[in-house]
Amino acid sequence: MARRLGRATRWPSGRDLRGSRWRWYRADLQKGTYFAEPRPTYDGLWTPPGMVRHLFFNGFHPVVPWLAFLLLGMVIGRQDMNDRSVRRRVFMWGAGVALAAEGVSWLLILTISQGSGLEDQEVVALLGTGPMPPLPLYMLAGAGTASAVIAAAVDVGKRYENAAWLRPLVATGQLALTLYVGHVVLGMGMLEAIGRLEHQTLPFALLAAAAFCAAGVVFAHLWRSRFKRGPLEAIMRRLTEPRRPAA
Repeated sequence: MARRLGRATRWPSGRDLRGSRWRWYRADLQKGTYFAEPRPTYDGLWTPPGMVRHLFFNGFHPVVPWLAFLLLGMVIGRQDMNDRSVRRRVFMWGAGVALAAEGVSWLLILTISQGSGLEDQEVVALLGTGPMPPLPLYMLAGAGTASAVIAAAVDVGKRYENAAWLRPLVATGQLALTLYVGHVVLGMGMLEAIGRLEHQTLPFALLAAAAFCAAGVVFAHLWRSRFKRGPLEAIMRRLTEPRRPAA
């Protein structure tokens, strides 16, 4: 029986993966995202159907499956993170899921690539843990890593909550939306303006990232010393805060 099961069970070949990938990826997405380009592009972005596809289904950060991260954040936010045992469980589960996803990804890529004739880039796109395209192993690895980092950060904050060095970092976290948008509009925008956004050395990329992080911490600290909320955070609060009935 075991021999019969062994003959009936086999790893998918490169041809199988190639066919299944393109059936899934190209079936209704001829006008969509092309992650394989040196720089990802999106066909038909500025058309109504293209905007809908890009926003909800197959864009760079579509609602599906990125909504899963939002839901996970809501679940973690409802936990009693003041409890050290809860923080420990969140950290252990997050780290365990992330390591398991990375391990499974590595094993599948190593196994399926052997003698399959499939290009490494396509194998990694399907079975890797990169964010584009956002496939299940990436979702598990990303969600697990984020959970572990959140638990560790809360733990550090609890241990050193009165430390002066922690206040700028707290302010930075309170301006997360502003800094996220700022790193795209200002950080990446400036690099693109001077022609240094792509094909740079690793030291330059690390230096640029460190410079933006340092500037972001300083900006957040100065802003929070004068204002209660960040610029975009205040706008979001204004848009989402329930209006109180007039007296």
